[in-house]
Amino acid sequence: MKRSAKVIRDHAAELGRRGGLVSSERKAAAARLNGAKGGRPRNKPMAEESTGSAPFITLSERKRMRQEAYAQGIARLRTALSGFARAHDGEYLLFGSAARGDFRFDSDVDILLRFPVGKESLAWAFAESSCRALQLTPDIRPERLCDEAFVEAVSRQAEVLRG
Repeated sequence: MKRSAKVIRDHAAELGRRGGLVSSERKAAAARLNGAKGGRPRNKPMAEESTGSAPFITLSERKRMRQEAYAQGIARLRTALSGFARAHDGEYLLFGSAARGDFRFDSDVDILLRFPVGKESLAWAFAESSCRALQLTPDIRPERLCDEAFVEAVSRQAEVLRG
């Protein structure tokens, strides 16, 4: 059963006049006051804002801004991973769209770990935390757990980060 907009509006106004469905006397008093004024206070319409700037950002602008942030994050990630790899006798292989530079706003960062077994978990944790700190989504795989054909294909197009 569908109620008309007027019935719903009248019901909401009555709730406001009575103090509404609230959990404290303070909230009830505020609801009664707002109900007496005709409803809750509204913000100024966007057209009346004095900033003169656009009141919203379009989806394409948000995607472009995210891609720019992604590119800056990848540059910083390369530096961090190279330094860690140099200090811990290993390599990170950056592959996929991040290595090619054709990433999208929602791309992840594909990383293959090539570290001694004893340092692998530390290298993984460092890569993951570095990506998260830069608001990048990591997809990390240790080389020893990957298929040989996969490693060969990745190695041909990867950017090796070792400092």
